[in-house]
Amino acid sequence: MQHDPEMMETPGEAFPTDPSGLPEATGPALLELGDGEVLELHVGAVAKRLGDATVRMLGYNDSIPGPTLKVAQGSEIVVHVVNEGDLDTTVHWHGLRLENRYDGVPHETQAPIPVGGEFTYRIQFPDPGLYWYHPHIREDYTQEMGLYGNIVVVPTEPDYWPPADRDLVLTLDDILLEDGKVAPFSPYETTYAAMGRFGNLMLIGGQTHYRAAARVGEVLRLWLTNTANTRVFNVRLPRPDEAGRRGQRPGRASGVRRGGAAGPVGAGGRRRASRPAGRADSGAPDPRPVLPAGDRLGR
Repeated sequence: MQHDPEMMETPGEAFPTDPSGLPEATGPALLELGDGEVLELHVGAVAKRLGDATVRMLGYNDSIPGPTLKVAQGSEIVVHVVNEGDLDTTVHWHGLRLENRYDGVPHETQAPIPVGGEFTYRIQFPDPGLYWYHPHIREDYTQEMGLYGNIVVVPTEPDYWPPADRDLVLTLDDILLEDGKVAPFSPYETTYAAMGRFGNLMLIGGQTHYRAAARVGEVLRLWLTNTANTRVFNVRLPRPDEAGRRGQRPGRASGVRRGGAAGPVGAGGRRRASRPAGRADSGAPDPRPVLPAGDRLGR
């Protein structure tokens, strides 16, 4: 989404890239929020370890992805956002039905939150399912820098979802690194395609080598949100014969489908494409599996 640069604060000729002295990025906390609770959400710079490089990124509450919010259907929470990032921002609550003034669309439903400023949202959750939150100013930059997080809305009807022993709530993303830094962006306009660019490093839940163990016979429900600006992912779990050759036992998983999230993936190794949420067009599928060898569900 493009906006007039004169209407928003910009950081000068380039966005900063030095991670020195910044807090170390953490993984997303699971926050179970009751009706009427208040969430303090801080936008700020963090130092993130990606392979052999430590790069400067942005996080909600110093984590990449941001905290995973778990709420009950029909509840309402208050989110107080403080912006100490690199440029004006908003928070868009992707897919949720809520009051228009809290939808996070700059210059349409609210004024942008300036650097050093704050804004309070009242967020309602009338429908169960998987949703996510992210900025709606310079998504090409701010999302690639790490500003995104998942929301799971638990249905009031006990049998609304198929039974599962455990849930894994993850994001799928990519990032473009050059010479040990995140490839530079123009602070005034999108540098590549309208909504972003392809990366050369894949991230699962903000990690380059995500691992999750499952007991034999355990049913895991995977919640997958594609937060990449451009990339389509092929998502698969190992076939039973593949898992056996690697000395693993195959995992079983089920999931939900929505715009921008992968549907169910079974132990038979079926693939489902996950395209960037809210995008009508995206690039060619990534030929690599999202759960690569050595980072699969299994014992």
